[in-house]
Amino acid sequence: MSAEQSIREELAEVGRILEYEKLIDAFGHVSYRLDDGALLVTPHMPPGKARPEDFLRTDAQGNVLSGAGRPPGEMAIHTAVYRNRPDVRCAAHFHPPRCVLLSVLGQEIIPLTNMSALFHEGTPIYDHPELILNDRQGDALLQALGRCKAVLLRGHGVVVVAETPAQLAVRAVALERSAEFQYAAMLAGAPKRYSAEDLARTAADEPKHVQRCMRYYRAVLGGGGQ
Repeated sequence: MSAEQSIREELAEVGRILEYEKLIDAFGHVSYRLDDGALLVTPHMPPGKARPEDFLRTDAQGNVLSGAGRPPGEMAIHTAVYRNRPDVRCAAHFHPPRCVLLSVLGQEIIPLTNMSALFHEGTPIYDHPELILNDRQGDALLQALGRCKAVLLRGHGVVVVAETPAQLAVRAVALERSAEFQYAAMLAGAPKRYSAEDLARTAADEPKHVQRCMRYYRAVLGGGGQ
């Protein structure tokens, strides 16, 4: 199997995981930057139903090089991610309800649990509900994201970035679960944040966490894995 085909398989797996977790439905998209600078991106279709062969190959500006269909309407999100974050290899945009709820309350994810500690750098809020349709908007969104792993788009959705598709899937799930827990904790009282010592301890655990979560998803959804 070629390196590109392997990535296509992994991106399709991300879609299945997010659909299984009820984080996507008809909307949302994922992408990956290949070594040659080309992008693989979900076409204009439900991302959880995308097969490996469905992913479009585009140039860095989002122009289709191969594949059937057209890029997602907010392709500018993905081109902006890779233009502004050379450390990032993959990205997802979707509309998880509890994250959207926190965004309209003006609340970033705060480190209250091991999962939310993954986002200890912050989850800034892009304070516009607009769709991201052009480079200007995309660059403004990336300015909000900064060096963080995720950004909340007020009343709209989220963008999550990662180094691998597996890491992307696990971060996406962790983000929404963190938002769900945080909202419940806010209703109950004044939740206690993780200390700097707590954050230092949990930050190093992400690779093991990703590996264990992927074993679970592959057992539940199929696909094997170690």
